[in-house]
Amino acid sequence: MQCFVISTESSSFHTLLTELEPVAQLWLAQTMQVKDMSLQARLWEQSYSKRDGYMPCPLPYLEKLFLLNYSLSTIRTYHSLLLRFLDAHKAKVLEVIHKFSEEEINAYHRQMVQAGTYSVSFVNQSINAVKFYYQRVLLRHEVQLNQVERPEKPERLPQVLSKQDVLKILTVTENLKHRCLLQLLYAGGCE
Repeated sequence: MQCFVISTESSSFHTLLTELEPVAQLWLAQTMQVKDMSLQARLWEQSYSKRDGYMPCPLPYLEKLFLLNYSLSTIRTYHSLLLRFLDAHKAKVLEVIHKFSEEEINAYHRQMVQAGTYSVSFVNQSINAVKFYYQRVLLRHEVQLNQVERPEKPERLPQVLSKQDVLKILTVTENLKHRCLLQLLYAGGCE
């Protein structure tokens, strides 16, 4: 068959990752479910640039998210956001980061907002990821992260169809029942 075959045990994948790390990345089919969080973290972190001071995501963080039955998509998002947070403070050691106050966490997120390149939902996800780390993993209950400042979504007015657009929609609808429903929705203000 001209292919390589390895065992599906975590240790085999860890060995393969170690061997491939300098030259290639390992990607698994989405149908494969990885239960080993340290392996999952290594797979996700392959594509990150590991410059001086790189801190991998603390394994207890991923394990806690997994144990609380967060979706794999949420775990991956929180993982990448916590890595961004740690990378922004890579000049400090992890023990110092663990002792951050609300003000230091606020300053990081304030910089994100002031940069103007991040959406409100992205900043809020980052706050949630960092908050989860401090409250649920580090058990820092003395730090009231409820005080973390969150940017508010800008209010936008809804798009309103013009009378001509509504008339077009109603005239091209040939089915009487569908036209009646559309007219009822429009008359009720449910555009």
